[in-house]
Amino acid sequence: MKPVDTNISTSPSNGIHSRTVQNISSKILAFLIQNGSDPMQKVLSIGLRSVHFPVLFDSIIYSQIELLYNANTSIDLTAIYEKIKPDNEKIRDHLKDVKYKNAYDEAVKKLKNMIIDYAALDIEPSFSITRASAFLIDEFTKKQDYNFLTRVTSDLDNGADPWDVRDQLKTYISSTTPRALSDSKIFIPTWENQPADREPLINLNGYQILSVGNISLLTSLPGIGKSSICEAIASSAINDNADTFGFEVECSSVLYVDTERSDAMHWRSWRRMMKRAGVVHPDLPENVTFVNLVSVPGSLDKRNTMQQLIHSGGYDLIIIDGAGDFVTDVNSSEESAEFSNWIRALANERNIGFFLTIHTNPQINNLKGRGHLGSELQRRAESVFTLHRDTDTGQRTLTSDFSYGKNREDDDRLDIYFEWDDSAGMFVSCSNKIPKRRPGGREDLEKLAGEVFPDNAKLTYGEAIEKIMTCSDVKESMAKRKLKKMIKLELVCKDEYSGVYSLI
Repeated sequence: MKPVDTNISTSPSNGIHSRTVQNISSKILAFLIQNGSDPMQKVLSIGLRSVHFPVLFDSIIYSQIELLYNANTSIDLTAIYEKIKPDNEKIRDHLKDVKYKNAYDEAVKKLKNMIIDYAALDIEPSFSITRASAFLIDEFTKKQDYNFLTRVTSDLDNGADPWDVRDQLKTYISSTTPRALSDSKIFIPTWENQPADREPLINLNGYQILSVGNISLLTSLPGIGKSSICEAIASSAINDNADTFGFEVECSSVLYVDTERSDAMHWRSWRRMMKRAGVVHPDLPENVTFVNLVSVPGSLDKRNTMQQLIHSGGYDLIIIDGAGDFVTDVNSSEESAEFSNWIRALANERNIGFFLTIHTNPQINNLKGRGHLGSELQRRAESVFTLHRDTDTGQRTLTSDFSYGKNREDDDRLDIYFEWDDSAGMFVSCSNKIPKRRPGGREDLEKLAGEVFPDNAKLTYGEAIEKIMTCSDVKESMAKRKLKKMIKLELVCKDEYSGVYSLI
């Protein structure tokens, strides 16, 4: 495993491609800020989105420009400053940087070198910021187009208007591309265009739970064993004969991102993973990388650091142990939706997958991922699991067979069991030692009744229903059924004179 320096600069440095992309992203923002709505309409028409910017701050600034455009509001620095919250000083400072001033002329000078660089590389990059910079697409990275590119750059040398050159490029693109770039994000099924299946990244007991371009989510209370699940998945990438609780990784490179534990605890986690995989000192497998971001301040800084790791590391699977730390407020619907959109777009853009963990809501028997963020991630995930501990035996059970569980592409009733082994110094797989009880049974309702009616509280029917909805995070119709079942099981009774409800 390679050591990782988390003090990453804001500029990727993995060759001509990354430097050019980083340079041009600033020029695009400068040009949009200086020239307003007309060029914004054009870059939107070719499909440029915030996720295509390699630096998070650039991505956020572009998002604000897009919001202004959609609101039919003037696009200028003052308006963008107002859109960016006052507490995001780092973004505001980034926006004030000199590279955004008078940058259009410089961008024209850079265009020639950029075109030559890409032609010489003989690469075919995925859709990226470079397409917007000069309205280029992948066809211009092929060497057979080099003669055309040479003529274009010669025109620039001789003082041609760059907008005229852009029109030449667009004409060439339209003649070599079967459909408009703006349509490339739209899929209309026919009998002849069945897409290939997404490559699986993680299987559990032989069933696919995560594929390329998707996310998988694990929810649990703190301290139950989410990190042990993450360690087992990572160890599977090193040794497929290890005790990985049934997880099988079908990719070559894994990045494990920890946001919750100290460096000392993170190191012990890495050590357990190595032990589980059967790796001993001094061997260091290069296909699994652990990074701890607990000391990186702020959710945006964490996202920026992780995004640069992904752009530079060539990873197939990203394990994020603590997704809640990538937003400032898990109960913000706007921020949660933005993060969910960002991580799904990143998964598709980079052809990778994310395995995420998040805590459950603190209420008793509430298995939903915490806050609006948990709701958004569960809705978008390919698979959702929860992990719980039996207080009598200490056995851990991971299951998709619960109210919020799912597995879209395969069996959605998956269970695994593991327990702590003192001799091994880690969790090990085990058989089920407890009868599987149905969620919502008597034991669950007893706990819920105790929370709804603390200290023998007396509640009206409406108050009881509202409290049940709050404590168990269910809709009104489900809360009414739960109260009815509590009465049937003689856990709760209704006073015939006052009409209030209380514990029996």
